[in-house]
Amino acid sequence: MRLATNELMREVDRITIEEVGIPGAVLMENAGRAIAGAIERELGGRLASRSALVVSGRGNNGGDGSVIARVLLDSGWRVRCLLLSRLEELKGDAALHFGVLKRLYPEAVLEAPDQEALERAIKAHEASHAALVVDAILGTGIQRPVEGLTEAAIVMVSGLGRPIVSVDIASGVNGSTGQVMGKAVRAKKTYSIGLMKLGQALYPGADYQGELEVVDIGFSETTYAKLILPYFLGCEHAFVGALPKRSADSHKGTYGHVLVVAGSRGKTGAAVMAATAAARVGAGLVTLAIPASEYSQVSARLLEVMQAPLEANALGEFAATKANFRALEALLKGKQAVVFGPGVGVSEDTRKLAAFLFLHAQAPVVVDADGLNLIAQDPSLLQGKRPPMLVLTPHPGEMARLTGQSTKAVQNDRVGTAEAYASRHGVFVVLKGARTITSCPEGPVWVNASGCPAMASGGTGDVLSGMLGGLLAQGLSPYEAVPFGVFAHGAAGERMAALKGTYGLLAGDLLGALPSIFGDYVAQNPGR
Repeated sequence: MRLATNELMREVDRITIEEVGIPGAVLMENAGRAIAGAIERELGGRLASRSALVVSGRGNNGGDGSVIARVLLDSGWRVRCLLLSRLEELKGDAALHFGVLKRLYPEAVLEAPDQEALERAIKAHEASHAALVVDAILGTGIQRPVEGLTEAAIVMVSGLGRPIVSVDIASGVNGSTGQVMGKAVRAKKTYSIGLMKLGQALYPGADYQGELEVVDIGFSETTYAKLILPYFLGCEHAFVGALPKRSADSHKGTYGHVLVVAGSRGKTGAAVMAATAAARVGAGLVTLAIPASEYSQVSARLLEVMQAPLEANALGEFAATKANFRALEALLKGKQAVVFGPGVGVSEDTRKLAAFLFLHAQAPVVVDADGLNLIAQDPSLLQGKRPPMLVLTPHPGEMARLTGQSTKAVQNDRVGTAEAYASRHGVFVVLKGARTITSCPEGPVWVNASGCPAMASGGTGDVLSGMLGGLLAQGLSPYEAVPFGVFAHGAAGERMAALKGTYGLLAGDLLGALPSIFGDYVAQNPGR
């Protein structure tokens, strides 16, 4: 599913009106009619009464609200349309449609140009007893915190205790970033016009939309084709066909060989989970390079994974010795993907090992955990000769260290942060968290829709890094393997949470769900 920023939707409007020639007033009529029709179909028979309060701002979103009020009134609903302005102050298409509403239903329009009038209107009219509230206060273009009359309206509407339907986006949510601009309406349902908005896919904004439905108001595919729409929702149907069906005469060599370089004293679990995940997603062969001092900790736990113990330093980490460099160079040969970083530690030895690996790897490299912290300490690791493709998988704290920002700044603009870093360094960035972001160096940005709070457990990132390595080893394009792997990771978490509950889910539990998750996707595309 495509996602649009505020700027992209403004350009869709402009092209439709100026180049295609559909007047803005017609689009407003289409929007209002589409949403009113949906309200009638979906909610008309479920409410205590067919009565609604439409709260409209003075912009185009409010104009949509006036059309909704008129169409519902035409259908026999009892409706009051509360305008947060005076009628004579309106301009353009909103003024036109409010004029029509006022002429047809004079008693339906309540003007509230200030907070006192707003409170009076709510208390003095039956509007406060409506079975449904339609939020047409603000659209997607909000750039600064709400204040004054708008803030008061959002607070009062939210306090009525009625189900709220939002027009295009829940008022107070930024359509590009998902940030709540001070106060926001929490809708039961949102009818997004034309396209789902990027801010509706991102938290915290996603939590304010309720059930979301996209309504068509006449925007043409030809119009969309004129624009670069790089944002997509990674949902269940987006990756059907990502996995090829396995031929009857295939063997382990058909599905690639992954090298996992991971682990150190006290962090062997990260190595085990990453290596196991690579095998669980279907890689034909997996080899784990582990410090020799920790070999006994993992050997009995990895029956299906080959192990290569390398020299360890006094910390139980990989030592930066000539023997290790020779061994690593040999291990890199013939591998289709490499996973580096889970639990390796952060020291001068591991930094040198990372530099050597980046210099000699000929396959895509997935970098996680301590590998990311090494890059943050020494950004020159991303310069000069390096692997043909790097996939970085930071959580917000690691992303903050990579960019030099605060974690809060990263979270306030997750898409922008990941997109800028991926473009600047020519890498894939998987910014983990609720609605994980996958930003490709050239091409799309994916907002992942799978996952659940049960996955907030140490080690789930190690599983993800191994999964990505396993998919890349099987020959999937990074542009397909990375967002699909992220989605499958979240889907595994959802499946195991459904079986075991939200509390106490362990990262290792996800591993058991992977074969069935991937089997489902192959079954959905038997012809590939």
